[in-house]
Amino acid sequence: MTLTSEMVEQIAGWKATQDGFGRDDAQTRIRIEAIIDELNSSKTFGCHLLEDDGISNYYLLFSFVVADVLSFELTRNVLGVLIYLSACGPVGVAGRSARCVAPLLSYHHPLKIEDVIDAQHPVDALETATVKVIHRAGYELLTAAVAGAPLLSHIKPYEYPAESGWNEDCVFGALFNWMD
Repeated sequence: MTLTSEMVEQIAGWKATQDGFGRDDAQTRIRIEAIIDELNSSKTFGCHLLEDDGISNYYLLFSFVVADVLSFELTRNVLGVLIYLSACGPVGVAGRSARCVAPLLSYHHPLKIEDVIDAQHPVDALETATVKVIHRAGYELLTAAVAGAPLLSHIKPYEYPAESGWNEDCVFGALFNWMD
């Protein structure tokens, strides 16, 4: 699949690019839950839903190596993969990040463009498993070059970009945005 400017414009406007996708399409939620369930069923890897599409046009997931989660620590920083998946089309962006977990606290480090993983060349077992499951669910992961590319002047994000560290006039800011 090649991400077209028409697809970017549709997703930026919170419109589905094809059947089976969309904020109000049940298949979207089923697809996301299947990704989470498959990674969690491995017992080697875990995956948590951090945000759904309630006030956004994307789902945010975090995959990690289960052995890296030390249950005896009250507060812990877990390294893993932060995954943005569009609710409106079969595109996503994933990158290395960390998540802090503590009682009554859950925080993830923002995704930076330099941390976006190359889905064609995963560097370890976590990236390999995460990419395979996402691809089986019908999503394509964008490269940093595509996600960071400038938007065409007529395309405007519906509301606010998901991450403040990205230029809001880039493809990432149009594909993954939220409202308040």
